[in-house]
Amino acid sequence: MKRIDGVESVKVSLESGVADVELAPGNGVTIEKLRKAITDNGFTPKDAEATLAGKIVVDKGKPQLAVSGSEATYPLAAAPGKNPAELVALAGKPVVLTAQVPATRGKEKPTLAVKELKPGR
Repeated sequence: MKRIDGVESVKVSLESGVADVELAPGNGVTIEKLRKAITDNGFTPKDAEATLAGKIVVDKGKPQLAVSGSEATYPLAAAPGKNPAELVALAGKPVVLTAQVPATRGKEKPTLAVKELKPGR
């Protein structure tokens, strides 16, 4: 994964099956690109946690994150106990969010389950 442009560092624990990937600010790396690298190296992507910056956009009434520095957009799901309308109300605003990223198969785009949301710049 270090060969992917925008990846600053990778720490892998084969014992626990976890990779900690740190990306450079302003990178264009997508979740799909990281998952492909994992698969290409003979491993199976698992659920992950990611912190991303971008703007909330709304498509057909559903909130998505347009990730800064890339053309990627990901559907968003509100955290348990939170109202999804809160995400829609942030449309057009920059945010930094931490989300659970479920394991996906093939080219399926994951829905990010928002755990924490902060105003961005």
